[in-house]
Amino acid sequence: YTREEVLGKNDIEIYGEERGRQYREIDFEIIKNGGSYREQEEYVTPDGVKHVSIVNKNMVANDVHHWLLATRWDISDLIGVQEQLQKANQNLRQIQEINQLILDHSNSGLVYVNTDYIVEWENLAKYSTHPLAGKYKQGVCCYRNVMGREEPCPGCVMQRALISGKVETKELELEGDVFVEVVATPVSAEDGRQPRGVVLKYEDVSERTRVANEWKRAKEAAEMSDRLKSIFLSNMSHEIRTPLNAIVGFSELLVNTDDPKDKEEYMAIINRNNELLLQLISDILDLSKIEAGTLEFIYDMVDINEMLRGLEMSYRQKIAEHPGIDISFTSHMDECVVYTEKNRVMQVISNFLNNALKFTREGHIHFGYEEQENGLRFFVSDTGKGIPVEKQGEIFKRFVKLDSFTNGTGLGLAICQTIVRKLGGEIGVLSEEGKGSTFWFTLPLKPGDRLL
Repeated sequence: YTREEVLGKNDIEIYGEERGRQYREIDFEIIKNGGSYREQEEYVTPDGVKHVSIVNKNMVANDVHHWLLATRWDISDLIGVQEQLQKANQNLRQIQEINQLILDHSNSGLVYVNTDYIVEWENLAKYSTHPLAGKYKQGVCCYRNVMGREEPCPGCVMQRALISGKVETKELELEGDVFVEVVATPVSAEDGRQPRGVVLKYEDVSERTRVANEWKRAKEAAEMSDRLKSIFLSNMSHEIRTPLNAIVGFSELLVNTDDPKDKEEYMAIINRNNELLLQLISDILDLSKIEAGTLEFIYDMVDINEMLRGLEMSYRQKIAEHPGIDISFTSHMDECVVYTEKNRVMQVISNFLNNALKFTREGHIHFGYEEQENGLRFFVSDTGKGIPVEKQGEIFKRFVKLDSFTNGTGLGLAICQTIVRKLGGEIGVLSEEGKGSTFWFTLPLKPGDRLL
């Protein structure tokens, strides 16, 4: 459903009579007795696609009002990854069983070595085309002929089997990304006391190792995704509650005061928190679109000078109460009309400007663009607090905030990076702590763009 289709409707109208009433009973129970609700649920969207989601419901309240904050997080992709992991694990077991059956019913990949390390029998060369396999020849010392050594190799799996009297295993990485598992099985004399030698079974486990590594990477990716989603929900709960509390609190004060100055101050505070809440929701929606691959890009011919002059006028109004800051559109060409996505370019520059305003107390904020080889380079430069060198590589990651006391989700720059890459450009920052920062991104030119 779209935003317009659900706003103003209750659970019954959205989910139907049976499920809607079930949800309303849960809601009233939380409102009445407190606590929270968390469940994994399945639902089918109007297009017939089945989804799995985690639903959280909690109370948000102040001294006067109560709200029920409900979030639904779609974990269908995570479930899909888990199913892929199970399938990969099943494939891995099947590969192991098949390999074991082959080895159990043939002599391929087997070498018999006596206690003096002399090869008495081998069929390894027929099993493997690797050059190392061809060096196991009957009547030669394995460590001299195969490895070119004058004594047994350190950690020799055959030596360990002779000493322990048990089956020993070792994995070797050969040239060409070939992984071989060597299983050493001691062969005892007729009295069962002294070993007569060792049977070495060589198995090419390159595919198994590759699958295991992919399984590990997929598992780590799934765990990271789960951690990020937990961080996201925690951040959103805090960040949304902060402006909501301010809006509700100062709205009540606004109603109960007759002082014009107080009213003006309260309305200004409410307006700032409305803007913050709107930005938070916008970031959340953009992030969800990015993850779903549905972030829209509508291209058209754009007058860059006109667009940036409009931003200059808008932000000069915003800083009217900060006379110590000068914000100017300083660098441009006489004419610049390019084929690009206007809204997304403005979104990136606006994010840069908003960040500059957060961390600049006095001085200037200059922005503009310049022509480079095969493209344009946009920038926003400020005289703010700057960014420590050790943190500059982290700021474009999700949920990274340089100042925990500054409002924001830590999503803006990560979203900007995704947008710029989608537009075919690059993004970066130049900064010196205590002297300011310059955020920049590039935009490739296309046939038909006009520059003067």
